[in-house]
Amino acid sequence: MASTAPDASQDQESIKNSSIKFRSVKTLAESPELTSIPSSYTFTTNPDDELVTDPDDDDPIPVIDYSLLFIGTPDQRAKTIRDIGRACEQWGFFMLINHCVPKSLMEKLVDQVFAFFNLKEEEKQEYAGSKNVTDPIRYGTSFNPSMDKVKFWRDFIKIIVHPEFHSPDKPPGFRDTCAEYCRKTRKLGRELLKGISESLGLEADYIDRTMNLDHGLQMIAANLYSPCPQPELAMGMPPHSDHGLLNLLIQNGVCGLQVLHNNRWINVTSTPNCFVVLVSDHLEIVSNGKYKSVVHRAVVSNKATRISVATVVAPSMDTVVEPASELIDNETNPAAYVGMRHKDYMELQRTNHLYGKSVLNQVKLMGVTDMLISPHGAQLTNMFLMERNSSVMELYPKGWLKLAGVGQYVYRWIASWSGMNHEGSWRDPNGDHCPYPEDDRRCMPLFKNGRIGYDEKHFADWSRRVLADITTRKIHQASTINTTLPPSTAHCACN
Repeated sequence: MASTAPDASQDQESIKNSSIKFRSVKTLAESPELTSIPSSYTFTTNPDDELVTDPDDDDPIPVIDYSLLFIGTPDQRAKTIRDIGRACEQWGFFMLINHCVPKSLMEKLVDQVFAFFNLKEEEKQEYAGSKNVTDPIRYGTSFNPSMDKVKFWRDFIKIIVHPEFHSPDKPPGFRDTCAEYCRKTRKLGRELLKGISESLGLEADYIDRTMNLDHGLQMIAANLYSPCPQPELAMGMPPHSDHGLLNLLIQNGVCGLQVLHNNRWINVTSTPNCFVVLVSDHLEIVSNGKYKSVVHRAVVSNKATRISVATVVAPSMDTVVEPASELIDNETNPAAYVGMRHKDYMELQRTNHLYGKSVLNQVKLMGVTDMLISPHGAQLTNMFLMERNSSVMELYPKGWLKLAGVGQYVYRWIASWSGMNHEGSWRDPNGDHCPYPEDDRRCMPLFKNGRIGYDEKHFADWSRRVLADITTRKIHQASTINTTLPPSTAHCACN
């Protein structure tokens, strides 16, 4: 009989009885008995969305010569800045050549990362276990196992290297190599952002200054994609975009990166001495949507181990990232994204399922949302993204009034603190049946996870009333703005 994946229950029991906090993909892939992947790693794709191609000669991946920003003629520099802007707008990424990071240093870092993943599992797991996005060093697997419905064929180590430098103590030489590489890529990222600022028509130091990059977050995310016996069923990382401004990516010569361009997945080759520069979510926000963070994914192979090292160049953790005021016009180009602290954005990403631009779209949507109807607690985070005077209504499951205690008033408290309008509640009288008395605490999980019905007439009447109030309020606000505008400068006596 053919061997299959190790039994999951036995695996969990062995982990429980050891210092190992989780089983890495590397350990699983190296199991002699492994011939098929566990069902928890099976990633289902939509065949209609699976058009994968190599780059088209008529629409090639943009290549930017970094050196022309500094040693080129004025015309060459101006053209390079235009090319960067075009790449950010049309592709969301580009290949960077002739940069300031030595090829030998790039290769040395990849070797050190490989050496880290080859340490004994007990040594690596000294850095495992935390879910805090601000922890200086985190070793883990998948993306967020507590949230992932499907596990991803990937192990990682994430290291915060700025504003304070951190590094694992092992393997020997890792710290020194990482420190030198991070200094080089930090300078590279900041110089690129100056060119990107200019391409948006902003001052060269605009992004650097407003994103507080002197104290900005820089993170190294090193990924190990072990050989997979069924690569057609697994996914290294699902389609996603990154937090931060830029992601500077290098690879070990093994392909696996794919980017979404014009509804096709484009294979991106692993080119020596070349950075793949990915536009990230916060740059899309700063540009008010002109530049697009790129959706990308990592596929796996049954033959080779792939390593990628991403350098995240990001705002300081306390910076509120919002569209550049110089790019906004309330009439023709209003702000498309609500301002949000970088740290809060990272936490929102951690607590959401990773797929596409789910978090960025959430921030974009809630910035223009006037009314939220939500099961109690289900959309609590979104209230922090909505504007003052927005409206919220709650749907309570059966039994909540008796069992939830003061927690049932959290929406009212947040609405009061944030200047929102709490427009009432509706309690489902016909929820799932509980075999115990309805005030028994054992009913709480059943009511909490059960279905919530709705009263069509109640919601229709409520929505009609609230939308009418919103319309009236906006008309009043518009008339107030018009009557308080300063007189035209054409009739102004200038001193």
